[in-house]
Order: sequence, then structure tokens, then C-alpha cells
Amino acid sequence: MKSLLDGLMMMANDLNERHEGNESTDFKHSDGWSIIYEKDHQLQIYKSLKPCYEDERLFDFESLQSLFVSLHARKASVGEISYHNVHPFVDTLNGKTFAFCHNGTVRDNFDISPIYKPKGNVDSERFFYYILTHLDAADLVSSYKKILKSIMNYSSMNSFLCSIDQSFIVNQYTLNPRYYTMKLTQDDASIIISSEVLPTLPNRRWTPLKNMTFIKIVHKNLTPVMEISSVDD
Repeated sequence: MKSLLDGLMMMANDLNERHEGNESTDFKHSDGWSIIYEKDHQLQIYKSLKPCYEDERLFDFESLQSLFVSLHARKASVGEISYHNVHPFVDTLNGKTFAFCHNGTVRDNFDISPIYKPKGNVDSERFFYYILTHLDAADLVSSYKKILKSIMNYSSMNSFLCSIDQSFIVNQYTLNPRYYTMKLTQDDASIIISSEVLPTLPNRRWTPLKNMTFIKIVHKNLTPVMEISSVDD
């Protein structure tokens, strides 16, 4: 966990990889951060409006032990800088809780079920509720891919949709491949997917994900199980 948190702070403070967004200007993700993890068979979430590299609470998680963890640092592109706009967005589908983090901008006008009430004013939250509106709980993978293929106007739909027992990771973008290409590393005990290669984990072999990659990870047991496919499948 310490290596992951240190890596998050480096990325958020623009101290890691060079890409299209930071070639000529600072590119800090300073508009809030969050951690999602499993404890006592429930999703636990901490989020803060502080930059992760300025939040003393971040160090409370260095000794965390959990079957899965998701970390997110926000750089605001749409919507104000406010607590409600800090990812993840959390709600339920058929009584099951989902948490959603997204990197990119989605400009489609979404039809959202009236049962869902967005609290903030960002595209990522509307994107999340569009997913929940059309997701088929009996066929999550196929219905999720159909949703993704229905969206036309976006820079990136890179995202993590997490429940207590599994997560769905999307790497799908239309521009800035150096910035939006996520990286994967795995060994016998863990799977890590990151926006950037983490120098805080120097002994891992990293593989760039192809555009349109769709990943399902089941993490309800000590050894996670991963399935990699394409959004177009």
C-alpha cells in the first residue's frame, strides 16, 4: 500500500511520466482524491477535497490490508471543485452497491433513470448514472460493452466500476494516447492497473493496455482472477 500511495502522490503532483498534457505546463491532479477498499465484506470509501499529496489522512492507509483497492486523484475539467464532484460516485443497482471513478470528458447527453439523483455537476457522475440506468445485472459484461459503444462524444472513458466482489476497468480514448494509455502489472498475488508506470514499484513488469481494452477482475478471494477482452467483442 505504501508504494501505491507514494505512486499516487507522484502522479497527482505531476512528478512522474511525461505526456501530452504536461509537455509545456504543470498537470497536477489537485482537486480531491479518494480510496475505495473492502473491509468486513463491504465497500469502504474515503474521499477528500484536498490534494492527496497534502492530505495527512492518506498516511492512515499505508498499513491497509484489503482484497482490492482503488485510488483516484481528480483534475477538474468539467464541473466545479467541490466535495460532491470528487470521485468515486456511489449508488446501487438491484440492491448492489457500485462505486465509479473516471478519467476524461464525456459530452453526450445521457438519458438517466429518474430513480437516480446526481449530487454534483460533472460529466463523470452523469456517465455513471447512465451506466447504472442501462446495465443489466444478469449480464454485466455484455450490457456494459453495449453502453460504452453507444457513447459518441468523448475524450476518454477510462474508468473503474467497482463492487464488493468484482471490478470492471475500461481503457477507451479518442486522443492523447500517451496520457490515456493505462498500464497493467501482475504477479501470482496481485494485479495492478495504473494510469502511469509507478517507479515506487521498481521490480514489476508493466504492459501498456490497448485502446478499447475491457477488463473484469473478480477479487472476492485472496487470488484475483482477471479476464481481458475488447469493448468491441
